[in-house]
Amino acid sequence: MLKARKCRDYIIAPKSDGYSHKWESHHATNPTLVRFDEDSRLFLGYRAGGADDYYKLDQWDVWASHLGLAILDDTGQKVLHRLPLPIMSKTPKHPLPKNKADYEAYVKNGHTSEVAVLHDFRFWNYKGHLYVIFHEGPITECYDCIVRMSVKTFLDKIERSLKLAQQPTETILSEWAALWWAESVWQPCGVNGTNLLFSSFVHKGDIVFFELADGSLQMCHRPLAEGMAVLNTGGNVFAKAAGVGLTEYCTFVTCVRPGLKDNCNVGNNGFPT
Repeated sequence: MLKARKCRDYIIAPKSDGYSHKWESHHATNPTLVRFDEDSRLFLGYRAGGADDYYKLDQWDVWASHLGLAILDDTGQKVLHRLPLPIMSKTPKHPLPKNKADYEAYVKNGHTSEVAVLHDFRFWNYKGHLYVIFHEGPITECYDCIVRMSVKTFLDKIERSLKLAQQPTETILSEWAALWWAESVWQPCGVNGTNLLFSSFVHKGDIVFFELADGSLQMCHRPLAEGMAVLNTGGNVFAKAAGVGLTEYCTFVTCVRPGLKDNCNVGNNGFPT
C-alpha cells in the first residue's frame, strides 16, 4: 500500500511574468505525475490557462487550457525546471469568443463543432510509452481522448526543451511548436485509429479496460457524466453483486454535487488508473 503525503507548500502556482502571462497566468491546476525507470526525476504535468485562453461560452466565463510541465527532483519536493511553454496545446482555427456577441457570431458561423480546447490531463506510463489521457473538443463539448509517445522520445524532447529554455521564450516559439505541438508528435492510440478513449463522442455508456502492471484488468465505465464505475477484476471477468452501486470488486460514485458541472467525476478526472 502507498501512502500519500501532503507537501508543505504549493509545488507550482500560476505565473504572470513574461510570456507565461499568455498561457499560465490564470490557473495551474489538476496535477498528474509520472516517473520512469530510465530517469529518477518526477515529471509533473498540469492544466494551465492564461490571458490568451479566456473565452465566453454564452453567459459563462471559461478558460481553455494547455499541458504544462515541471520537472521535480527524485523526492518530489523541489522543482528543478519548469518548461517555458506547454508540451501539448491547441490553436483554434478561429479566435475564441470574448463576449456574448462574439459567442453568438461564433455559433452562427458554425465554429462550435471545431476542436478548440484541451483540458484535464492524466499521465500513464505503460510498456515503454507515455500515454496522455485528456479532454478535447469544441467549446460546447468534451471528448475523452488518449495519445502517446515513446518514453525515450519524451525524455529526448525534454533535454532539447531544456536547451531551448535557455533562450528568450519569444525566440523559440517555432522550434517549440515543431518539437511538441505538431500533429505527428503525439500518436493517437484510441478506438479505430482515432484519439478517442470511448467509441462515441457524447454517449457515456461505453466501457474500456486497462491492463494494470500486475497483469490484471481494470474496467472503467462512464454511465453518466456525473459518475464513474471502476471494476478491478483481479483476473476475473465477473463481479458478484453486493448491493446498489456495489459489487465485490467495484464501487460507483455519483451525485456528490448534484446540479453542478463538477458533480463528481467528469470525464477522465475520476480515472484511478
